[in-house]
Amino acid sequence: MNKLTTQRPTVLEAERFDAAVLRELLGGRAAAVRVPGLVTEEEGRRVAAGLARLAEFGGTDHAQQIGRLGLSFQQTTGQPLLRERYFREASAWEEALREVANPGLSPTETMMALLRENWRAGARRECVAGRPMFVGAVRLFGNSAGALPHQDILARDMELETPLRLQLAATLYLSPSVAGGELELWLRKPTGAEFEAIRLPGTWDADRERLGEPDFVLAPRAGELVVYDAGYLHAARPTRGGLRATVSLFVGYRGPDEPLTFWS
Repeated sequence: MNKLTTQRPTVLEAERFDAAVLRELLGGRAAAVRVPGLVTEEEGRRVAAGLARLAEFGGTDHAQQIGRLGLSFQQTTGQPLLRERYFREASAWEEALREVANPGLSPTETMMALLRENWRAGARRECVAGRPMFVGAVRLFGNSAGALPHQDILARDMELETPLRLQLAATLYLSPSVAGGELELWLRKPTGAEFEAIRLPGTWDADRERLGEPDFVLAPRAGELVVYDAGYLHAARPTRGGLRATVSLFVGYRGPDEPLTFWS
């Protein structure tokens, strides 16, 4: 049986991802849920190796280099040409992931099916100005790579208001690094003004020195699905050896009778 709680937001260990677990996340009673074995360790590492041959590597002054297959919508904020590429190449990125996963299911399709099956109103792809969004961002963290503390908020990325009540992040760990690469969660949801006070100039990342220790530190396991509230500050610790490979998507919640939406 899944271990559920009504106490302070915590991390749930679940045997499976089901409607009860989803309600705990959407109700704010769980900060995150961990579901082991969404794919086998062997399958995860096989897909990760294939993706490593396709990924584009790059970085910024504030974020270590990581491999990517597919842009995130956040990367296109304030960049019209990059945003056009995001929509134009979405289907190609999704097809590349399907081909690498073949003969198995695409990890993205596996995650989307779980959402559809466990929400009465169903789930659909998010759209912006009538255009369907990309789903299934691949991220590969080599040795010493990590991600600085940040929030994921669609309204901020779109630079306008959205009707979302909550945004979740769903990450499937195809392969973890030998050490490091832990997911850090702070039970803090700073407002726009509050985030500005801790933001590193020129980025959407927070200054770790001003945050204190995270409330939760989750060491990823091969084949594990982790779903968490993307509004909480979160980060990935630098990896130490091996390849930390993930496929992720966001989940938008508008209300109990509305379909969930997903995008990357």
